[in-house]
This record gives sequence, structure tokens and C-alpha cells, in this order.
Amino acid sequence: MLYLKIVICLISLVLAFLEGYRLDDLRFRRSMPLIESVESVAPTSDDTSGWQLRARLLFAENCEIEPQSKIAYYTNNIDIQLYRETPSMFECGNEKEQFEVLLTLADVAEPGFLIINDRAWKIRRAASSESGVHSLPGLHEMSLFPVWVDEANLSADDEANQYHLSIRGIQAVGCTLTEIYSLRQSENGTNLGVYNAMPADGVCPAVETPVHELMAISATDLRADTLFSVNTYVLQALKEQEVSVSDKVLTNIFRVDVQVKETQISLDVAGEHPDGCDYPVIVNQTRRGNTVDVEVYREVPADVVCPMILKPYNDTIAVKGEFETGQYTIKVNSHTQSVNI
Repeated sequence: MLYLKIVICLISLVLAFLEGYRLDDLRFRRSMPLIESVESVAPTSDDTSGWQLRARLLFAENCEIEPQSKIAYYTNNIDIQLYRETPSMFECGNEKEQFEVLLTLADVAEPGFLIINDRAWKIRRAASSESGVHSLPGLHEMSLFPVWVDEANLSADDEANQYHLSIRGIQAVGCTLTEIYSLRQSENGTNLGVYNAMPADGVCPAVETPVHELMAISATDLRADTLFSVNTYVLQALKEQEVSVSDKVLTNIFRVDVQVKETQISLDVAGEHPDGCDYPVIVNQTRRGNTVDVEVYREVPADVVCPMILKPYNDTIAVKGEFETGQYTIKVNSHTQSVNI
């Protein structure tokens, strides 16, 4: 069954290519699993510099597509994203689907925390009293509490290819708690989550404690010219970046209604932009005899990653010039039709 689905998907990709769509315009949907259990296990090799993590996952759909993982290391925690991306043309079943993933992690100093999607665990290592050799890390689930961010400033370090981030805010408890982080990409931009982790039965004074954090973020982790937020605090800094290289992104046109009034022609055009970037629409017109070419597109900076969503496009375009009685061919991007006047 899996091979049949893969063959169907490949055929769809070929057809999409033959119809004129770029392969990088194909859309995917990301799904997040329910994490059923997490445990540390012994390494499968003689390498003792790391440890392994076994996670059992449950997806709401049966797509027969293996899950993906992304692992990031911060000073106080390891951040793991477990998900899968399915081509929009791929059909999934309604049955739930289970997976077991085995991840190899680098060793981290104590104390340490682990974030997987939206859940957190404290990593505890116990040394043997006889040999001094560390045993497998123990995992104790914690509760995440977001830090309230009052101010965040981002500055670029071009030589180091990274950003420096300064965060000021408060945590709502009086205990001395470590700040831990997660970095998530979405169709709206990039969000850095800053949290405290507490055991479920932990007791702390209900007083506000100031937080001031400094950290470095790799430039490759922040998508250019999109919003960047720290918890609920939104920075506009990345919106101000200037770019010099742009790609011409054509609008997908699926309907053109030609309106004729005396010697003038106007076009009621309907279609969709293949992404969610908000850039102005450009319309260019050329005329060769009885053929009118209209190109509708946007200039999108080459280093921008746009949200993978469709945005509707509707407009009325007045065709330049006058038209005598006769037959004309109207082309709007890949849409072509004839009209008699």
C-alpha cells in the first residue's frame, strides 16, 4: 500500500511539473503527533559521549510517512521537534498511526532540560558510588511556564553570521528557575519560546521575579524578512532588512472574463498567489498584432521563505489601446482565450 501511495505521489509531481508548476511551489502540511512516552536508552554502539532517546508517537492520520526530527542544543536544554510533512496531494487514512523513533543526543551538563514539541522533562544523571560512571539519564516530566517578555532587542553580527538577542521580562514565581528555549517556524514567521520548567508538585512564592537574558541565534535559524517574536513580544527588526535580489513569482490565473465597451477591453481576473508573502502585484502588458500578453506577478526577495498558503487574487485590468472589430487572443500568464469584437 505504501509503495502504491509513493507511485501516485511521484506521478502527481510529474504532472504538476508538466503543467508548468515549479517543484518548490508544491505545498506540504505539517502534522504534530501525540507523544505517548519518552525514555532514555543505552547507546547501541561503544560511543559513550552521547545517549539515546526513544519516543513513541501517535499521529491522527494514517499516511505511512515516517516522522521527522529537528534537534537544537541550548545552554540549559535540548529542544526537539517531532513532526511529519505530507504533500498536500497525498491522501491519508482516518486511522491513527503509531511510530517509535530513536534519537541520538549529545551529552549535556547537569542541570539540563529536554523540550519535545510542547512538553518538557528534567534530565537527571546519577553517578555510581562505586565506579563513578554515569548511569542513563533519568527523565522527570515538568510543567512549562512562559516568561512574560516586556522588551526584546535583536542586533545582527554579520561577521559571526548570527544575531544577538537581549530579553527583559518577568517570571511569575519567586523560585530561582533556569530559562529554557525552543525555536519554532510557522507560516507567520519565527517564534522563540522562553520558559521556566517546574515539577508538577513544585511550590514557589507567588511573586514576580525579573528576567534578563542574553543569547545568540544563528542567522540560518531566522528566516529573512519575516516576523520574529519572543513569546508574545513581536519584533519588527527582520522586516527592515534590505534585499537586492528578487525572484519573479507568477500568479496562478484560472479565470479571465473579457469585458468589451466600444473600442476598449477590460479583464476581470481571478486567481491565487502560490504563497502567503504580501508583496505588491505588478501587471505588465504587451501587444503583438491581435495578441495581447498580460503578465501578473510579484517580485519576492530571493532569500525570503514564504508561508505555504494560497492567497486569492482578484482584479480588473484595463487593457491599453483601442481595439477594432476582429478576433483577438488574450493571454494572462498561462491562461489563454480568444474573443471576438
